[in-house]
Amino acid sequence: MWHIIRQFVFGSTSRILCRIIGIAGAIVTARLLGPEGYGLLGIVFALTLTFDALVDTGVEKAVVHYASGEPDDSQIVWSGFVLDFSLTVFVFIINLLFVGWFEAQTHKPIKILSILAALYLLPSAFDVWKARLSAKRRVELLSGISVTANIMQTSLSIGLIVIGFGVQGAIIGYVIARTCSTLLCLRYGFGRGEFSVMMIKKMLSYGLPSGIKGLAIYTVRRIDRLILAFFVTAADIAIYGIANMIGSMIQLLPASFSLVMLPYISEAYKNNDITKIHGSYSAGLVIFSLWGILSSIFVILLARPLVLFVLGTEYLPSLSILRICIFADVAHGVFYVMLTTLDGINQTMTNLIITVIQSLVTISFLFLLVPSYGIRGAAYIDVIVSLIGAVLGFFCVKRITGLNIKQNLGYINELIILFKRSVLK
Repeated sequence: MWHIIRQFVFGSTSRILCRIIGIAGAIVTARLLGPEGYGLLGIVFALTLTFDALVDTGVEKAVVHYASGEPDDSQIVWSGFVLDFSLTVFVFIINLLFVGWFEAQTHKPIKILSILAALYLLPSAFDVWKARLSAKRRVELLSGISVTANIMQTSLSIGLIVIGFGVQGAIIGYVIARTCSTLLCLRYGFGRGEFSVMMIKKMLSYGLPSGIKGLAIYTVRRIDRLILAFFVTAADIAIYGIANMIGSMIQLLPASFSLVMLPYISEAYKNNDITKIHGSYSAGLVIFSLWGILSSIFVILLARPLVLFVLGTEYLPSLSILRICIFADVAHGVFYVMLTTLDGINQTMTNLIITVIQSLVTISFLFLLVPSYGIRGAAYIDVIVSLIGAVLGFFCVKRITGLNIKQNLGYINELIILFKRSVLK
């Protein structure tokens, strides 16, 4: 119990710090670049990360799943690394070839910026080693690396903008910080092992649905920037991005739940420990439902003075978008718990189906509403899709695990009693 709590505290604290640092950096960046420049930055990274998501095979999650509790994980990790490295190099080349077409179609000056941002993809070839540290439950180390990288990214990006590099400076800062973060993970987790085709097949059977699910989730959360680029100005995209950035504060703790609890739920599933699975899910569902409600109220109250004092009146339109997006952030935060639980009990195909439904709804509605309603239409779509995911996720976990609401509350009560006994002891 204490081990889980300690890892959760480290994981959630680092995510909160990273988000605070990221928001502070984004606010200063938005102020320095202005809506037009900040909007171009958003389009560039949306395009780059879309290519990254297109070749996500779920290898990192497969490494966490199979390497958890294994004394010798060298074959698992090395096989995953060979696959990840090959795919990343491939997508890097494709990205370089595609950006010219996208610039011509959207009439946004992003070609040079996108070529520079493509360098951000290369360190992701080594993310398997970061996943290895997660499987070994070294959350404290990962948290420290993450915070360090965010501080470096923010300071470098702002510094380069100030001395005259503009949007290019912001991108260079991201690339350098990403590279340094990867080098730190390699320092503590890198090793050699035997490559196994059978292991690749095994990991793909588990991870590929998660990879496609990741692409679907990315479609739900980020593809709107690319579609908006065809219909609205870069300044409008900046307004929409600021609203989403502020609202995403709500998702900090649920994301930490996923980081910490996936290895435990996976191990409980292997050992057929249904009590641990039910307890983890129940705790996450109740805690983050309350967290979403309370934090959304706080964010709404804080948003206007923050925007006025730090960003200025030119970003005030983001407040009306934030009031819509906040409902999507609450629903998606709760959905994190369901996604993690389904991943842990080997229901990646169920997660895939849910997220594919969400992505199809997202793309369809974006092309229907954005041409007429612009960024406001995109915000309404975000709410609809997040609610669809939360509802489907709840009923799927209930059907697969047999856990009803009454049992949820019972497990929460047991966890509270256990926590009190641990404290008293």
